[in-house]
Amino acid sequence: MPEQLAKIIRFFLLFLALLLIQCTSLSDRQKNLDGPYIWRYPDKWKADYLYQGDYRSIEIDRSENGTGRIWLDDFKTTFYLNSAPYHAPADQYQAADKIIVISDVHGQYDLFLKILKKSGVVNRKSDWTWGRGVLVVLGDIFDRGAQVNECLWLIRKLEIQA
Repeated sequence: MPEQLAKIIRFFLLFLALLLIQCTSLSDRQKNLDGPYIWRYPDKWKADYLYQGDYRSIEIDRSENGTGRIWLDDFKTTFYLNSAPYHAPADQYQAADKIIVISDVHGQYDLFLKILKKSGVVNRKSDWTWGRGVLVVLGDIFDRGAQVNECLWLIRKLEIQA
């Protein structure tokens, strides 16, 4: 009986290990997609990225108001671009109606988006609905995780919409 129990335990542990590997592996789309990396030029934007192992590059004319949007079919999302000089905002928000602080996203885009939706910060289309509220994102955003770029681009989009 102990030998049969040992076999069952070994099988169960092997099954758990394989299940863990399967659950933590990246999807094919995530494995074959990197970027986009956006380059700002005086008269255009350039987006470089990898899709299914192929290098791709597109150029986009800069919009009149300095803010542009590009849709990349390979990513199935819109990227928001802003050519205005960056000025760091003050670290005190006296006019904020409400503040939400999220920490240590770790590239977990789906979880990050779920928290933002449940908190009323974004709607089902991931657009800003927080009004005069302030979203503060602290900690590790892009040091690990499967969807780091998606997290950063969502934060950028919300910064523009807010």
